[in-house]
Amino acid sequence: MVRVVLPTHLAARDGLKLRTYHYPIERPHGLAVFLHGLCEHAGRYADVAAHLNEQGWAVVSYDHRGHGQSEGARGTVQHDDDYLHDLAAVLDAAEAAYPQLPRILVGASMGGLMAARMASAWAEPPEHASWARTIDGIVLAAPALEPSMTLTQKALLSAFGKLVPDLAVPVGLKADWCSSDPAVVADIEADPLIHQRITPRLTQFILDNGQAVMERAARWTCPTLLLYSEADRLVQARACDRFAAEAPRSVVTASRYVDLAHALFHEPKKHLVYSNLNSWLKTQFPSRALAA
Repeated sequence: MVRVVLPTHLAARDGLKLRTYHYPIERPHGLAVFLHGLCEHAGRYADVAAHLNEQGWAVVSYDHRGHGQSEGARGTVQHDDDYLHDLAAVLDAAEAAYPQLPRILVGASMGGLMAARMASAWAEPPEHASWARTIDGIVLAAPALEPSMTLTQKALLSAFGKLVPDLAVPVGLKADWCSSDPAVVADIEADPLIHQRITPRLTQFILDNGQAVMERAARWTCPTLLLYSEADRLVQARACDRFAAEAPRSVVTASRYVDLAHALFHEPKKHLVYSNLNSWLKTQFPSRALAA
């Protein structure tokens, strides 16, 4: 078998280098591209990649610009659609490495918002955005369709924020809001690659694209697994409720948890999340699952 190789860095449209991660397996029956959340990095999800490998999926992930080991100022973007063009570049590289395999996006928090926005381009009528790429399904884990905003973040959208759209201020992220596992909290607090910065421009990106996803929910066409919790303190469960209610049930499967914190894949009860993920993968891609 020919070994699939991906570069450790990919160039974005503006030349900025994105740090990539690759988790190949022999004879994969699909490819999952993983998208991490705000302020963190893809290296924190090697365990999720390992689980997807066990289910027969090769995995590619990357650090968003301004995150982890990717280049770019922390907590900001240069253009409103930078993240979507970066995702398109990664999908193009993944397509070249794994042609003719089904492709899914697995996104956590802001990564879930990005996955949903990519899928929303194919809701009826399709958008003709230059960053739009075809995908075969998405998994949204606590997607930031409507983030819980601190007073600082609200101030970013005031008249002051409009005057200085690239002024980075503290996010106010609390590690114990991410997980109820003390070991995970300690790991977050000790991780030197996690930053705590956000700009008005990035805040507006999250709000605008969350609204775009919601506006196209009723005409959704992409097979979707939505995983979220009513106890989440970083994103609003009500937005996920609304999306699940408005999107066609034929393409969207929703699992709503009661007492899980934001980082669903890193909760003590993560087995519940993985069980729902495994069932959806086998249901959505049955012929591939049987061949594994």
